[in-house]
Amino acid sequence: MNLNAIVALIFSLLGVGCRSPANPQAHHNNSVLRDGSSYSSAILISSRTQVDGIREEYTYLAQHFPGSRPAEVEKIETEEVIFGHRTDVRNGRIFSIHILVLSDGKIREVYFDITGYFGK
Repeated sequence: MNLNAIVALIFSLLGVGCRSPANPQAHHNNSVLRDGSSYSSAILISSRTQVDGIREEYTYLAQHFPGSRPAEVEKIETEEVIFGHRTDVRNGRIFSIHILVLSDGKIREVYFDITGYFGK
């Protein structure tokens, strides 16, 4: 099973698209707006295990982006580029970045700081 299929399965299990529309709500932490729109405003994941952390990410996505779905594989010139999810390290922090296709067709990246659970 490829990564996109796994992500799609998780979205379907969490009921993405079945909830009523809602605007993404920002989280505040140390006077920083945590809306997930960039590295500096990444949603802080409080879970301490990988299983719980991943569940927390997908629960957030399902609650704040109803009707969205992960983006898919696209071929750009001669390379296949996977859109949907990536993990990145920046300034000693580990980030999970989800690339979504919103219900209106727009693309949105959502950043989570997963330093607290990554690899645990």
